[in-house]
Amino acid sequence: AGPRLFLVEEQEGMRRGLQRYLMQRGFRCDAFASANEALRVMQASALPDALITEVVLDGAEAGLDLLRAVRSDARLCAMPVVLLTARGMTSDRIGGYNAGASAYLSKPFQPDELLAVVRAVTSNAMLAQHMTASGEVQALR
Repeated sequence: AGPRLFLVEEQEGMRRGLQRYLMQRGFRCDAFASANEALRVMQASALPDALITEVVLDGAEAGLDLLRAVRSDARLCAMPVVLLTARGMTSDRIGGYNAGASAYLSKPFQPDELLAVVRAVTSNAMLAQHMTASGEVQALR
């Protein structure tokens, strides 16, 4: 099976559509309507290979709060996080990256762009994990 993704999107149609799209392309994808639910599952079970989250959930920036929670948790901090948002201003993107986002996609986006981003962040994360496990990172220092 392919990399495991967690998708957080409050709009049911978008959540189901993206989940189906990603699963058809070889990813395992668990979808959540709330950031709190996704965080609870991440803290209690096996980690996903990447997290994709909407920035604004329930009218608040719960996606950014989720990103900050992931980055501050020793078990989760290296996981790639892709932010999705209708906010496309440069300052919004900078804020997302400053909070620790691995990638930032402004809506509307093409599904193929999301696929390319998810493939890139998961393959980079798996390479880094392999290098760390094999001691290659120490050799590069």
